[in-house]
Amino acid sequence: MSAQPSGDPVPRPAGAFCWVDLKTRDPKAAAAFFESALGWTVEIDQGSWRRATVIRVGEHHIGGLSDVTAAVYPPGTPPHIACYLAVDDVDARIAAAVEAGARLLVAPFDAGDDGRIATLIDPFGAAASLWQRQTPQRGWTHPRATRAAPRRLQHLSADPPAAAEFYRRFLGMSDPDTDFAGIAGRNTVPGWRLIVAVDSVTEVQRRAGGSPGGTGQMGPANDRGAVVDLTAPDGLTFAIES
Repeated sequence: MSAQPSGDPVPRPAGAFCWVDLKTRDPKAAAAFFESALGWTVEIDQGSWRRATVIRVGEHHIGGLSDVTAAVYPPGTPPHIACYLAVDDVDARIAAAVEAGARLLVAPFDAGDDGRIATLIDPFGAAASLWQRQTPQRGWTHPRATRAAPRRLQHLSADPPAAAEFYRRFLGMSDPDTDFAGIAGRNTVPGWRLIVAVDSVTEVQRRAGGSPGGTGQMGPANDRGAVVDLTAPDGLTFAIES
């Protein structure tokens, strides 16, 4: 996580998603793709004790960029976009989730003085990371209408109603910018899908397709309009909508 700009930023509350981390074997290619396709700024956080690589949209930090070949990750960790849910108590939420059928992937640990993190696989097969802030300025602060920033997260599974109840009951989710959808008939696996707001789906799709290693294809329409699924280098997948 990273410090936010000066002023009075309001981070997402417990129960809402608050951060993403692009985990890849080729950080340089991933940075070039997202800078070209979405206009993100990828930079070293000079204020972080870890000198972590962070992603910024305008003045708002939205995520990080990590190398999964680093020693901190288990060998063979696949590239993916990790989604972080803000919670009130990581340890208590993890214990309740595991009791309800989730599988612990990364036990709770302290990330310096920034906060406490853990990762689980929910009973429906999707990975989710939990984040408990120790300082008030950590996480997303961008207005929800911000273009090129995360707009919402979508959970894909074979049982959307049960998945929604699991997150509400055991992880305290109350995020209006999340929804739960089925995967029947779709060539996909359970997981959280990052959906980014853009001005022009067509233009971003064109830029993504023109970047080395990037592809774009039309996803299923929903009540918010057409959604385009994009693939960044190293297989990182996300979606855009206007």
